[in-house]
Order: sequence, then C-alpha cells, then structure tokens
Amino acid sequence: MLTRPATKMFYTVAGRVVLIEAHDEWSVDAVSALFSGWFLDPISIDDAAACDATIRVHCGVSSPAIPSGLSSFEIALGGTCHTDNRSFYIEIDGSLVRHCRTGCGPIAVACAFTHVETLSRFRNS
Repeated sequence: MLTRPATKMFYTVAGRVVLIEAHDEWSVDAVSALFSGWFLDPISIDDAAACDATIRVHCGVSSPAIPSGLSSFEIALGGTCHTDNRSFYIEIDGSLVRHCRTGCGPIAVACAFTHVETLSRFRNS
C-alpha cells in the first residue's frame, strides 16, 4: 500500500518556527484554512531541524489509545483532557490531540481527526 508523503508547512508563532506535517489532503486544506483564519502565513525555510515545534495532523485515522491511570477533566467544546502532568491527551468528538514530553527536544504534537467536523468547530469558535 502506498502512502502519501506528508506535506510540510512552516509558520512563525510568537517568534518560534512551527512545522506542520499534514498527512492527507483534508489535513492540508484544514490546517491552511485554520492558520490563515488566525492571520498566520506560511514561511519558507530550508532546515526543518530549525523548528521549535512539530504538529502532525492526520484525518480519517483511528486515534491511538489513551494510557490508563491518567487524571481526566472536562474542557471546552465538550472535550476531555487526560494527563499525568507530563503528557496530555485532548479528546473531542472521537478525535485526539496528543502532546507527550520526551526530554529536551522540540515540542511534538500529534492530531488524529476521526471526523472532519472536529477541526471545523475550532475554526468557528
């Protein structure tokens, strides 16, 4: 089975370089629309290693399992945050945003949207 390589988009946010890896066409369109709605324009960069954070976005995939034993609490938009104060799993409408700290390297966030409507809710909030 062939998989499409991720589309890489770079943005500056608060003086930091953020790499967005979108793994499907819907993710590219959704992230571009979301970021332009926040008045962020993509930038050109030659060195992905210069990024301060990476956000990976997938649509139409199953969300990874949330580890057991985490504290949970409700958040806006009907979601739930699960955390151990080092890792965060934000679950909304069956979709998942995951941030796990792995040492002192760049920040990495993974977003798995099972429903295309989920990101639309963020754009309209």
